[in-house]
Amino acid sequence: MILFGGAQLFALALPTEGGRMLRVGILTPVVGLQPWDAGDLVSFLATAQIFEPPFRLAGEGEPEPILFDGPLRRSDAGDGEEYRARIRPGVKFSDGTDLRAEHVAKSLQHVELIRAQARIDAEGDEVIFHLDRPNPRFAVHLTIVHCGVALQREGELLGTGPFRRSAGCSLDQLVLEPNPFYRGHLSLPGLEFVVHPVDPDGWPTALVEAVVNGEVDFTNMLSRTDVAEIQGCKKNFQPSISTGMLFLNTERPLLRDVELRRAICHAIDRRALTEITHSNVIAFTAATPLPPRFGLTAERLPFDPEAALRSLSSADQRPTEPLRMLQAWAPRPYLPHPSQVASALRDQLAAVGIPVHIDVPADAEEFFGRQKDGDYDLLLGGWIADLPDPAEFLTAVLHSQRVPRDVCGGIYGNLARLVDDDLDQALESYQLEDSDAARDRVLDRAAELAPVVPIMYGATAMIHCWHLRRLEMSPYGVPNFGSARIA
Repeated sequence: MILFGGAQLFALALPTEGGRMLRVGILTPVVGLQPWDAGDLVSFLATAQIFEPPFRLAGEGEPEPILFDGPLRRSDAGDGEEYRARIRPGVKFSDGTDLRAEHVAKSLQHVELIRAQARIDAEGDEVIFHLDRPNPRFAVHLTIVHCGVALQREGELLGTGPFRRSAGCSLDQLVLEPNPFYRGHLSLPGLEFVVHPVDPDGWPTALVEAVVNGEVDFTNMLSRTDVAEIQGCKKNFQPSISTGMLFLNTERPLLRDVELRRAICHAIDRRALTEITHSNVIAFTAATPLPPRFGLTAERLPFDPEAALRSLSSADQRPTEPLRMLQAWAPRPYLPHPSQVASALRDQLAAVGIPVHIDVPADAEEFFGRQKDGDYDLLLGGWIADLPDPAEFLTAVLHSQRVPRDVCGGIYGNLARLVDDDLDQALESYQLEDSDAARDRVLDRAAELAPVVPIMYGATAMIHCWHLRRLEMSPYGVPNFGSARIA
């Protein structure tokens, strides 16, 4: 018997059914199926099965073309750079429509990360990318899930991936069926996304019970700690390129004061917060926003209660009313237990005289809506890298052009809403220079401004039944169920 969050759990019951859908356990419903707007982990997981980007990462080498017949070809464009790629013959959407260059161009124009770098045109069977400035890693940018190519038909978005949305199903009870025009062989008869919400205390007890009872075949929504004692299933743990962080809203009058922000940073014991989720505290306590997969970097703004009190005494004003801290609405890879971490954070800040009130959003829609509106003083969340590019990770979190205003999610991760010309220049230099010195200039300037407190690094735990075979994973932990089968 296993005790978890007050529930009694027993040994995993392996499924014995044959020819059924793969049951994917999730904690919250899918928010939407527009690939360019996939901002939460659940929607990210679903859209990756329906839509294909032009390239995919297949290890440490060059991106592998999926929708193109080969790598990008550089052509002479005068100013800037121009790349061309020809559509791969035989690729069809799930209604049988042939993929054309204009479909790719139109779809990619929705993707902010691509639109910010290039003008995209279609000419015959070629897609043309006109870049304002050189970017030798542009093909890597075309591998992200947000670049999944979609075709709109009668209010539905169709993809070229292994699955399509079943007619009539809701996002709350999403079912995907095989794409009859997919180029590869499919063994699974479909995917069923089954929601098991967290309990009132914030623990994923229901999902753990579902895994133990054989009601879930796959989930990547649980932490290593959550599944530590479960037996009889396959566990695959990978480092995640994500970081849980506390963002300080620099647009708020009180938090415009850098001394108050420094006081908050020094008051937070990140190791104690990391212990809530991870047994290996040293490995997962964050030194900077950059995940360790991008290289280890020196700690800035360490836990120091005396320094916190000194900065607080130098601040123009002390908070007399509680600062409103918006926490993530559900567990995330970088924050598996948001409610517990939020409570501990509140207590740590109260110890130096900074009162905090915790705001728990009802759902993802409220959370992202308040991000866009800047409706918080503090935000307990984080960031997941879309690309194997540390410069893009820091740019997303710190550049003034990445403040979510009219939109949220996607590439807009500057939840501290910070605007600083020197930091912007350092980030732009890092994107071009790609050196440790350029990286450290960014991190040093960010530490001076203290807009964000890195707390813990994320980990990806993939749990699935032994009957699930041939499951391919991207280098960043995104499963491809098109290759899988249930034995």
